[in-house]
Amino acid sequence: MWNRAPKVGALGEGRNDRYAMVSPTLLDILHRWWKEGRASGLLLNGGWLFPGQNPVNPISNCQLSRAIHAAAAMLKSISG
Repeated sequence: MWNRAPKVGALGEGRNDRYAMVSPTLLDILHRWWKEGRASGLLLNGGWLFPGQNPVNPISNCQLSRAIHAAAAMLKSISG
């Protein structure tokens, strides 16, 4: 399955494109996130899938790290 998995691209450091293989399930989740964000006006036309505090820019590494740590803390408190 993974040898035929879709690839998602992004512009990385040095203006080089970066690609990662994603599972069809994750691709479906990301597609639904994009559609819902566009319908609710949270995502700009041609904007980022995960916008930063300024929606013109992508989410920063620091913001992403904080979100992951907050989610992990929530899961830890729920699971006991």
